[in-house]
Parts: sequence; C-alpha cells; structure tokens
Amino acid sequence: MALFEKILVPTDFGPPSMRAIAMAVELAKLNVASLALVHVWELPSAVYGMSLPLGIAVHLEAEARAQLASVVEDAEEHVPVVEAHVECGTPWREILRTIEQTKPALVVMGTQGRRGLGHAILGSVAEKLVRVSPVPVLIVR
Repeated sequence: MALFEKILVPTDFGPPSMRAIAMAVELAKLNVASLALVHVWELPSAVYGMSLPLGIAVHLEAEARAQLASVVEDAEEHVPVVEAHVECGTPWREILRTIEQTKPALVVMGTQGRRGLGHAILGSVAEKLVRVSPVPVLIVR
C-alpha cells in the first residue's frame, strides 16, 4: 500500500517551487501516487485610484495556465496522473481550498526561507499552511 496516494504541490514557478515539484515527483514515483499542482495568482490592486485595464485579469490567468501547463507536461514524463489547478485569490486561502477539494495525503511546497523584516512584512504562505493544513506539509527550501 502506498503511503501517499495523492500529493499536492503549490507553485509560484520560482526556484524553491521547482525544487518542491522535483521532490514531489520523486515521492509520487516511489508511492505510485498522483500529483496535483496548483498555482494561485493575485489580481494586482489599483494604484493611486487608477483602475486596471479590463483584460488584465484574462491575460494574467492565461499566462498562469500556460506556465502551469508546461510544468504539468514535464511532470507527466515521470508521473502518469498529474492534474492542474489555477486559482485567483489569496495564496494560502486558495491552496487550503484546493487541499479540501483534492484531498491529498501530503502537500510539498517550496519556501524562500526569509527571516527577519522580510518575513515580518511579506509573511510566509508556507508557514501559514503548516499551521492550518489538515494534511502534512513538507517544506522544501
């Protein structure tokens, strides 16, 4: 019996996320598990009262889907079942919602490992998920 039947990997496409995907692919191969990838994009807020062009959300989502499709294609070379989720909103909330929907046995995610003021100002999606996730979270630095 496999220890993990499904592994969820949130990604922002940065180097820590790509390392997390590589680790999740290896874990999926060892456990004959499926892989779910999720990317959460945020709509930029208007600056100084200026409204954003109407098509920007469509463009941002299309770019996110295209980039995630490329990552999925690479993962499918090693793992037979890979699903993709693109969400818009607050990253930790949307990742938590994806956990509730997809019911993975494990979440594998990368982190920048910020400390001090950078962490205090920017916060940490990984740290928040470690605290609120109903399933284990493996952090890849």
